[in-house]
Amino acid sequence: MLDLFKDEKHLGVVCFYSQFSHHFCEKQAELLQRLHDPLALVTCNALNTFLLKENSELGKEKSKLLESLEIEKRKPIVNFLKHSPSLSSIAGQIEKIAPTEATVLVLGETGTGKEVIADLIHSMSSRSNGPLVKINCGAIPDNLLDSELFGYEKGAFTDAKQTRKGFFEQADSGTLFLDEIGELTPSAQVRLLRTLQQKTIIRVGGTKEIRVNVRIVAATHRNLQRMVEDGTFREDLWFRLNVYPISIPPLRERGEDAVLLSELFLEKLKDKYGLKIKPVLSSHSIEFLRNYAWPGNVRELENSLERAVLSSQSSQIELKQVLLNSSAIRAKEGNIGCPSTSYEDTVRQYFLSLLHQVKGKISGPGGAAEIAKMHPNTLRSKLKKLNIHY
Repeated sequence: MLDLFKDEKHLGVVCFYSQFSHHFCEKQAELLQRLHDPLALVTCNALNTFLLKENSELGKEKSKLLESLEIEKRKPIVNFLKHSPSLSSIAGQIEKIAPTEATVLVLGETGTGKEVIADLIHSMSSRSNGPLVKINCGAIPDNLLDSELFGYEKGAFTDAKQTRKGFFEQADSGTLFLDEIGELTPSAQVRLLRTLQQKTIIRVGGTKEIRVNVRIVAATHRNLQRMVEDGTFREDLWFRLNVYPISIPPLRERGEDAVLLSELFLEKLKDKYGLKIKPVLSSHSIEFLRNYAWPGNVRELENSLERAVLSSQSSQIELKQVLLNSSAIRAKEGNIGCPSTSYEDTVRQYFLSLLHQVKGKISGPGGAAEIAKMHPNTLRSKLKKLNIHY
């Protein structure tokens, strides 16, 4: 038996066997020993060739895996662009900012899809395996904000039967989406600002500072800069949030997107209601989609399509007939056969018609908030701004 070594590394052994005992002599052992270096060199070269081939194969597999991961990572943005091609510039912004830790402020009218942008940012970030916690700031009363955001200790108040983590702790190592950030009261803004600055929270009823690692994505339909000028929103909080703003244009400026989005929603409605045939829009409805003002944006489009599907007697649906606000119909270049109205008047008429349909009911099943897919408090705030009494 001959042990093979190269540079003090053991390569293996060469063995000779015989059927007879004491068959090999000392001269043969010496000859075998002289063959050590050539055999070791050949073995070493063979191993190197094998390892090079293995490394090459592994490199190819790694490249394919990385390419596959990149395709998988981009899948959400590809699907997004498939139904909203006019938002390609926004898609570019998302791809650029998502991998970073920067705070993002998503701006846009109610119903434009700000939550969708938050979902995309999270799914394409390094935090995608962590939680995405969503909060509607306008839906939390000011006196409950601390316990909701920061949690509370057992016994902190009468109903605090056990310790509860707040939204910040729940979102640790992930993303916290603060929707309707413009609805926060001044005192709530102060408490939120402190947390964003210190990156720590203190539970209600506690004294210990708890460090939290969250990425903030905020959204609002309000003009925060104007609110800062009016003194209703803190300037230092605005600076904290406005690191990377993304503005979403309203649906009325994206006629072709409305058509593509309708196809997506109709496919979902087919599955939701177990329809054998996917509903289709008539040619008149497609033209209508492109020219309608869409005061409720994507949310109104989705709701209108669902009502149209449910009320239609065939697989072809007429969208115009089911819209609550037929007076809002207008072409981009001007109204057809009706006097010009402002966008605010259109929105006001929409909510008036909605309230008339539900007989003034705001919350609960069949209420205006449910139909408009808005939180009741957000809807009440909207109605108050539009000077609508209910």
